[in-house]
Formats: sequence, structure tokens, C-alpha cells
Amino acid sequence: MTLSELSIRRPVLAAVMSLLIVVAGLASITSLSVRELPDVDSSVVSVTTTYTGAAPEIVDTDITEIIDSAVAGISGVKTISSSSQRGRSTTTVEFELGRDIDEAAGDVRAAVARVRGELPDEVDEPQVVKSDSDADPVMRLAVYSENMTPSEVTDYIERFIVDRITTIDGVASVRIFGDRRAAIRIWLDRGRLAAQNITVADVETALRANNLELPAGEIESNTRLFTVRLESRLSTPEQFRDILIKEQGGAPIR
Repeated sequence: MTLSELSIRRPVLAAVMSLLIVVAGLASITSLSVRELPDVDSSVVSVTTTYTGAAPEIVDTDITEIIDSAVAGISGVKTISSSSQRGRSTTTVEFELGRDIDEAAGDVRAAVARVRGELPDEVDEPQVVKSDSDADPVMRLAVYSENMTPSEVTDYIERFIVDRITTIDGVASVRIFGDRRAAIRIWLDRGRLAAQNITVADVETALRANNLELPAGEIESNTRLFTVRLESRLSTPEQFRDILIKEQGGAPIR
């Protein structure tokens, strides 16, 4: 029995089947999204490392190759692209479709942390940022204070605001513009350096040796245990000015 014969002999059944097809089509139209360019986002994670003053060849050899080898072993990696510029290395890792971007970023951070000891000591901490193909800034926040200095506002933002916004679902990265970080800047007098036979490296060595915080050990008794902390970090211009660079002829040079 053909479809046309069945429809002629049982018109009610044919009408019901036609109505079911129409209802199913209407339900599909309301729930089905039709787009010329479907919203397909791939998980992309970038690793940016700053090595101030280093040539591109040094950056490529000492940083980029090490990071590329570390992230190559992560599961689900689709492509890896990298670039080495003067003082900066950038590695972009694209994962297969369907890979959770938060898990991918965590795997990249773990891989970079494993090879952190192989990077030069002067390298800044690698920045791992998660993003997608159409990531654009969607919100800007202005923070100001009538009681705090610009450096204090920057410190407050980094401590209490950035971390909370970063953990929000869907946030790829948070950037701070116009930040003012506290810093001590030292200008050297070339004439006086030459007169005392002191090089810039001598000054840098003295700064590194005197401006650091080291564990001082513990004091233990039968009932108590005290942790000793040595406050050797310098925080004022007077403390930096008093640093001993070297002794020459029995006289200290500060």
C-alpha cells in the first residue's frame, strides 16, 4: 500500500500525520539557531615572558624553546605558535574544540611551573592568559581614592580586586591601565663612580646583596617554637643611601 493510497482510504490518519509534521517543524523553528557564522570558540592560552634587554636570539634559545617543549606534551593541543622579540617571548597554544579553557589554562600553568627553574634568573614570572577567538573588552572599571596615593590604589587593586574578577566564569583576563607601582629609583653619578673606581656592576651587586629577605631559622625550647624573621628588605631612600658598596683604603664607600 502506497502513501497516496493510504491517504485516500484513511484521510483522518493522513491529516493527523500532516499536523504532527507541522507542529514538529514549528517547535524546531523556535529552538533551532540558524547562523551564517556559527559560534564556535576554541580554547586559546598564551604564555608571555619578559626578559628585559635580551636580544631576540637569546630570548628564543633560553625561553621560547623551553616553554614550547613544556606545553607540547599537554593533551588536546591543536597548534602551538610562538614569537621571540627583543625582551619578550610569546607562546600561543590552541586546544581542540570542546576543551574546557579553565582546565587548559591550568595545564599550561603547571607545565610552565615545571620548567621555571630552567629559565634565566633575570626573567620575570611568565604570565599565562586564557582567551578565545572573539575575546574583546566588555567592561572597564575606574578606581580612585581621595585618601590613598596612586601606588596604594594600585596595590589595593592587585590584592583585592583583580583576583576576584579573574575567578568569575567567562572572564579571560584582567588588565590594569594607569597603574603606579611603588619603586625606588637610583641615579648614578658617572664622575664620582669613575673617581672611586666603582662600576655599575659593583652597585648592582651591593643592592642585590643588601636588599633581600632570608630565613633566619627557629628558636626551639621544650614547650615552644619561635620562627625568627630577619627584616632585611630596604624601603626608604635613606636605607638605600647607606648601603656599603666597597671599602677602599680602609674607608667605606656608600
